[in-house]
Amino acid sequence: MPNALAAQAPLTEALSQTIAKLTLHVSHFHQVYDLGVARGIFTAGGRAFYDRDVNATSLPDLTTIGNVIDAAAKIATGEAARRAAEGSKHIPMALPSAAEVATVHDDAVAKRAASEAAKHNTDTQQGELAALYPEAQKLAVTSSTLLSSISVNGRIWMMPAEGASPGLGAWFM
Repeated sequence: MPNALAAQAPLTEALSQTIAKLTLHVSHFHQVYDLGVARGIFTAGGRAFYDRDVNATSLPDLTTIGNVIDAAAKIATGEAARRAAEGSKHIPMALPSAAEVATVHDDAVAKRAASEAAKHNTDTQQGELAALYPEAQKLAVTSSTLLSSISVNGRIWMMPAEGASPGLGAWFM
């Protein structure tokens, strides 16, 4: 299991860093779009292409990995649909562009899959270890019982009970 955890740790860290980057890209995309609406460059109705309320005053929920990945996925398809709907009047989003968000999104999806596969491997190994624990516990108790007495030249030394003073042991014939 230590090998599984060792393999999982860097994948989880890489995922965490990429999700932080993706969250920033998604947040900035929507903030810049909203600022463009306020300046009259983009229409409020255009928010619908990104699956947002046209009167939105807040960003999409970006509190979970799933929410961030879902919101990012809607940006590339939304930008393409907005471009098709606006035709020659289309002004592409920038800083970040939908393509930049899509690149980070694809990286996050790949890293999430690798991290989840490593977690599954770790969980499987932990489950196998947990299944072996009762048998190992029985062996440990049996070993402890066997070691509580020692036979030397026909005489038996009985060890003291756990927690008792070591001087309480005794030889028996």
